[in-house]
Amino acid sequence: MRAALLRASLGLALVGGPAMARAQGPSQDPESQPAGKVEFVWDAPEGCPDAAAVQAKVEAILGVPLGAPTPHRISAIARVRRDEADEGWDLRLYTVTPDQTRTRNMQHADCEALAEVTAEVVAIAIDPNLANGGAPEPEPEPEPEPEPEPEPEPEPQPEPQPEPEPEPEPKPKPALLLRGAGAIGVGLLPRFDAGGEAAVGVAWPRGRLELHARIWFPQLALAPGGQGGARLLAGDFGVRGGPVFRPGPVEIPLLAGVVAGPVRASPEQLEDGQRSVRAWAALTLRPEVVVPIRHWIALFVGVEGFVALARPSFSVEAAGDLWVAWPAGVRGFGGLELRFGAEAPTR
Repeated sequence: MRAALLRASLGLALVGGPAMARAQGPSQDPESQPAGKVEFVWDAPEGCPDAAAVQAKVEAILGVPLGAPTPHRISAIARVRRDEADEGWDLRLYTVTPDQTRTRNMQHADCEALAEVTAEVVAIAIDPNLANGGAPEPEPEPEPEPEPEPEPEPEPQPEPQPEPEPEPEPKPKPALLLRGAGAIGVGLLPRFDAGGEAAVGVAWPRGRLELHARIWFPQLALAPGGQGGARLLAGDFGVRGGPVFRPGPVEIPLLAGVVAGPVRASPEQLEDGQRSVRAWAALTLRPEVVVPIRHWIALFVGVEGFVALARPSFSVEAAGDLWVAWPAGVRGFGGLELRFGAEAPTR
């Protein structure tokens, strides 16, 4: 206890000093180092422990006798003298190693405490590992490598929004049609049929429906022998409809219908001639080619064939038959079409 107090009061940094740290003690393999010896001298007057007692303290700390081989030659000389001034003890300790020579001066009132400190200093000079509790000085642990910074977590990707379902295309509204055309053909009146047509209808992108009225210019039916005859005037009304094909920028309606109307005969230069009216009816098939010029106007041409359901005929008693309509005929049409409505077909 007294030695510990002495070491604290004196601040014995010598046990862990850098010079001592380079020395290797007897705890190392003696075969790997050259053998050395320890010289220890304890010189103290009466009232202090003798040399054998101090040497025993050193050996007790080392755990081996001082005669055991050591890595290096070590000399330790301790001289203790009475300090008359304060009636204490004065220690001067010399330690000589291959690296250096050190001198330490210590004072204490108790010589036994100086002996204990001397034993510890000498033991540490012989085996510096004793400064670390008797074990070899551990190698400094390598500084831990800095932990890598964690990679930033990727920002969560927003869940893809489902593509909105396409809005259903609005059903096209029908467009209103107004048509006017001229026509020429054969089959109903003598020589040729010539006249005009007016129609009103509705059109969708893929079809159309029309109502029409036609008037045919009068034609003269001569009596056999060339003596007089009758002037024939005809008109009809009908309905037609069908699909519309669109090969590119043009439209091709294919319209089927029915038509009916009166044919009136007015006698000319016939004795006892009277006016008469006959009915005419037919089934029709009419392909057309329609060329839109603007979204509201188009030009068209068409060919209409018909098969008669009712054939008008006219005759006089004296001269016989004047005219009998053909069982079938054909006509050509051409005209202008106006369209009204946002959904008018233009392609």
